[in-house]
Amino acid sequence: MFSVFYTTTLCIILQQALAAGRINYEKKLREQLFLHRQDYEATRRPVEYRNQTLVTHLGLHILHLTEVNPQAGYILIYGWLQLSWNDNSFKWNKDNFGGITNLRIPSNLIWIPDITVYNHASAESAANFGQTLALLNNNGTILWVPPVTIKFKCSFHELQSFPFDEHLCYVKFGSWTFDGFTMDLQLTTNDSNDVLQDYKTDHHEWKLAAVGAIRSEKIYSCCPEPYPDITYHLQLKRESPFYMVTLLLPSIYIMIFILIGFWLPPMAGEKLTLSVFNMISLVILMLHLHFVLEGSFYHIPGIVLFLCLSLIFVVLSLILSMFTCNMTQTQQNSTRSNFLLRLLNGRLGWILCLPQIKECLESDLLTSNEAHDNMEIPEGDCEKNPIDDWITLATAIDRIFFLPYAIVL
Repeated sequence: MFSVFYTTTLCIILQQALAAGRINYEKKLREQLFLHRQDYEATRRPVEYRNQTLVTHLGLHILHLTEVNPQAGYILIYGWLQLSWNDNSFKWNKDNFGGITNLRIPSNLIWIPDITVYNHASAESAANFGQTLALLNNNGTILWVPPVTIKFKCSFHELQSFPFDEHLCYVKFGSWTFDGFTMDLQLTTNDSNDVLQDYKTDHHEWKLAAVGAIRSEKIYSCCPEPYPDITYHLQLKRESPFYMVTLLLPSIYIMIFILIGFWLPPMAGEKLTLSVFNMISLVILMLHLHFVLEGSFYHIPGIVLFLCLSLIFVVLSLILSMFTCNMTQTQQNSTRSNFLLRLLNGRLGWILCLPQIKECLESDLLTSNEAHDNMEIPEGDCEKNPIDDWITLATAIDRIFFLPYAIVL
């Protein structure tokens, strides 16, 4: 029993002694790196020679797709940035400091590369990096991983396939003052799995489908030096059942009603009512799309073209029905057109499934006795009624409208 107590007490004492020793070594190391050095400046590039190039590695890890605003043309993401470079002034021998291989220090005590977002959407998002501790290794390598909130511009003008559209956006990082000869910016990794390792798909409308990265250099007209940059390409895909309920399903219902309206008789009051209902519904849907998209596109979306085409067909059908009603009331005594009779009773009428127009609606009997004997109708003695002609013509035009509308759908 005494031996167990003695062993436990000894282990605790040794552990506290080692911890105290490490604290003393860490304090000694901090004093050597910062307090006893008067020549180190946090604003000076950490190189031994003026013409020496400092290699800096950059990597982006996206955690959240915070906001996507197609109308204003920007994206807001949250994640963390990985920056690493080498500073030989922070090398030490770990054997002289109790085996300490790394040290965590405030980032404002050391030189930090002036990385910024080139295509930032506002001045506040130009360098919105969090102030976190930097990790110093005994070989001189410095690792700084600050949290970042990046608000960058993105074009959402290609909306032909709305609401199933996809967009390719990019965020570009680079040094604001250093050229490629003084600071060589390199990509840590371009593996999309590494960039999206901790990504949370929590956005209600947009999905981050893929991410890629590329390093490039650009020479400006003012300066002969190359300026390297790291560009991350983000492929966004719209996924929202909201538009399925509020746009697609009503469009399908209206499409069915329009097709039904083309087969209703032109003189039927239900046809006029249905046409007016379809026209008002289409206008409401187009107004809803106006508030959703707010004109933020170069090319007209397909659903807008569909609604415009449907509105044109509905208005033409409504005008035709009103014209037919007017003609049946005002043209009762007009003569019938032989050309119209041959056209509607011919192959066109058979294709459109039109009823055959009778050439004579009533027959004059020669005499009551002759009518009783043979019921023969002499030519030119039948009454002519053009009302059926106008109704059949309106029906033919309605069904002609039906064919291209159904084909377009």
